[in-house]
Amino acid sequence: MGVPSLILDRSLLETGIRLTDLLVQARACSSKSEAVRLVRGGGVYLNNRRVESAEITLRAEHLASESMLILRLGKKSFHVARFE
Repeated sequence: MGVPSLILDRSLLETGIRLTDLLVQARACSSKSEAVRLVRGGGVYLNNRRVESAEITLRAEHLASESMLILRLGKKSFHVARFE
């Protein structure tokens, strides 16, 4: 069983995409309010670093590699966002 992944247009990184929007699009959270609660509770990690604010806007400098972000919710729920 693989890690759920989402492919998005790379141009989204130029304007920025809100972390809460990405969590909903990746189906990691069912709503933005759920995403905000998870971040505030310390349960969201971006590239293996705990996210401190639900207000973060993701840009190219947040990528873990050339085109990928790794989201983790809790200890075992991983999601990959690819920007092509």
